[in-house]
Amino acid sequence: MTRPLFLLLVLFVAINAHAQRFTVVDLRATGSQRYSSDEITAASGIIKGRDTSLDEVKAAAQKLLSEGVFHEVGYRHTQATGGMRVEFTVKDADLDQSLPADFDNIVWLPTAELETQIHQRLPLFKGRVPLNGTLGDEIVAALQEVLAHAGVKGHVSSSLHEIAGQPADAMRFLVDDMDIKVAQIGVTGASHPFDAEVQNEAAKVLNATYSQSQLRYFIAHGLRIVYLRHGYLKAEFGGPQPAVLSNDAGITRVKVIIPVTEGRQYKLAGLKWSGATVIPVAQLGSLLHLAGGVPVDGAQFEHDLYQIREQYARRGYMKAEVNALPNFDDAQGAVSYQLAVIEGPQYKMGKLDVEGLAKGSVERLISAWKLREGEPYDSTYVRNFLKAYQLPEGISYQAEQEVDDVNKIVDTTIVFRKER
Repeated sequence: MTRPLFLLLVLFVAINAHAQRFTVVDLRATGSQRYSSDEITAASGIIKGRDTSLDEVKAAAQKLLSEGVFHEVGYRHTQATGGMRVEFTVKDADLDQSLPADFDNIVWLPTAELETQIHQRLPLFKGRVPLNGTLGDEIVAALQEVLAHAGVKGHVSSSLHEIAGQPADAMRFLVDDMDIKVAQIGVTGASHPFDAEVQNEAAKVLNATYSQSQLRYFIAHGLRIVYLRHGYLKAEFGGPQPAVLSNDAGITRVKVIIPVTEGRQYKLAGLKWSGATVIPVAQLGSLLHLAGGVPVDGAQFEHDLYQIREQYARRGYMKAEVNALPNFDDAQGAVSYQLAVIEGPQYKMGKLDVEGLAKGSVERLISAWKLREGEPYDSTYVRNFLKAYQLPEGISYQAEQEVDDVNKIVDTTIVFRKER
């Protein structure tokens, strides 16, 4: 990653100029695709019409650079009638050097209002937080101030929001010393036939600790599944909308509203396969729980596609893809699918290595292992083998696959550890 650059362009030179103060008669900033000149100059702290030293201009440019939103910051000050002209020249940092801000358990103000109030205090905040720089800490301080004005006493902190095995997807801000519970939950826009089922699903998060990220997961893997099961394949959900009900005995209780736009219910109009050669289409089709003329069970369909990918994985086609491309007929409430199979190359079993067991246990395990070197690799074999194999009490394992894409070989290492 390249380092930010601090460029100095001084075109106004006088004896002891840096110690003198000049009235800023013209103030502007150029070079950004994300921020206006007014936002940049406001963030610099330089004020038009105020007497300012050249050292203060330099410090302002350094402040802009330190925020983390710019890769380069240059400045210059030139003589002008009645004082001096100050111009900052910036280059935006790459977007992949920042993450969206997630106000995970801040329930006292709507997210839009939070962002507006933070932007008023920090003109360079527009919903994203640089991974490097001072802006993240400044947002924490701004949030602390906003919440204090709202009468909320709590300590604000920030951290990366990460899911195991996945890159961080947000910078999470939360009040970490308050107990916030989901006391009520409702789904607006749900039709009557689904109301009971939706409410039963929603009840699963009642009395849970309030967390935007966990509620979004619940929407994606709970509420969404209800609609998919009944053929509402385009159902869309808004983010959770909290409202504080009470603050009693150290517990903040909130009501959460989740808006849904159900869309149409779709029935199956037809299927068409392409790209399948290793496994006959008839065999693949037998794995689908679909019937023409009835609502598509989208949740079951997703599971069926997973099962098809697993069939390929068992034959060594560990990178096979099965893409269901829908063609919606909204007028008729029908959907047809083009099932495009990309089988990819077949991989073979390479070396097997076992670590963490006594020599005798290793020998017994390798003797029971039936997937031999050079045979088509089965990416489900390790899981199924160890599920059936009698492991010593208190032993866990981790399977590591080393894929050789050139020779199409997979070496497998199984590391056993004693559970604590």
